[in-house]
Amino acid sequence: MDTKLARRAGALSLLTLGLAAAPPAQAAEAMPTACTGAAVTDPVGDADVFTPDKAPGFFVPVEGSLDVREIFFTKETGADGKPRLRANVGVASLDSKGNPTAYGKSSVWDVRFTTADGWTYIATATLKDGAWSFSLDHPAPIGRPDAPLAQRIDTTITGKAYEGRQGVISMDIPTEHILDWSGGGAFTDVSGGSSVENSLYYSDQAPDD
Repeated sequence: MDTKLARRAGALSLLTLGLAAAPPAQAAEAMPTACTGAAVTDPVGDADVFTPDKAPGFFVPVEGSLDVREIFFTKETGADGKPRLRANVGVASLDSKGNPTAYGKSSVWDVRFTTADGWTYIATATLKDGAWSFSLDHPAPIGRPDAPLAQRIDTTITGKAYEGRQGVISMDIPTEHILDWSGGGAFTDVSGGSSVENSLYYSDQAPDD
């Protein structure tokens, strides 16, 4: 065989082996869905932003990321074998680089729910300067100011934003932070909403007042 042809064949064989040895690409994580029905639904097209510096009017209609369409929970087992609860906010269309950052402020989405023992939990997602952060707040119940400080929570959690049409903002809630967690996740007074940070008003609430 010609020396040049032999070298080319050898290089092609190495390239072929390299391609064969490459690991398969990982599939994108599926967007959470309300398999058993949403805890709260909200009509699309009713979101606005309070902007006193813009005319005419103080409330400017907005679409997309701030337009909440549903609040729902999902449950699964994490890699550590522990149960994982997710609080999810479904929006009309999620785009972290466009709306709602066009208003020059960070934006916030939250999910509120109450457990059988009367404790309220607030999972919050914040988008600021293109970066996401997530937190869980567990204040003392109304009428129970003597609740032990050890039972109050204000901590950072993990989460993920699934962008695109009918996008979802998902917040991971460690079940060890839920005092009477039994795995059922039967919550009352479930609500949620979106807002521009430091605004006096929600941009959208689910359910509507």
